[in-house]
Amino acid sequence: EAKFRAAVMHYSAAIDLVDDSACFHTNLAAAHIALKDHANALKMADKAHRLDPAYAKALYRKAQALEGLGRLAEAVAAYDSGLELLPDSKQMQDGRAAAAAGMQAQQQAPATALAAIQEKLKEM
Repeated sequence: EAKFRAAVMHYSAAIDLVDDSACFHTNLAAAHIALKDHANALKMADKAHRLDPAYAKALYRKAQALEGLGRLAEAVAAYDSGLELLPDSKQMQDGRAAAAAGMQAQQQAPATALAAIQEKLKEM
């Protein structure tokens, strides 16, 4: 954890000097993700994407941050945008698959819970 806090400090200082580097912003996003600070990771990834819309890693970090925030449909969309830029990216493909599976599990959870309650009621 200490190395990621140091990374946040150093990349923040670098951005103070060179604010138009998509690379610095995505690296800062990665450090925030490692610290589970997904809200700040999303801000940095969004800034990186605005600076360089063709930089696929910015979309990858955005998707990771959105996943961490539980915003899985948005994460899938970010992965899809990244895959438009890098269709053969295994990281993007795997991340998209995981986010889509999580989204499906979220959607099925209420039905599964309801079925369990109905089964308990039948036993009464």
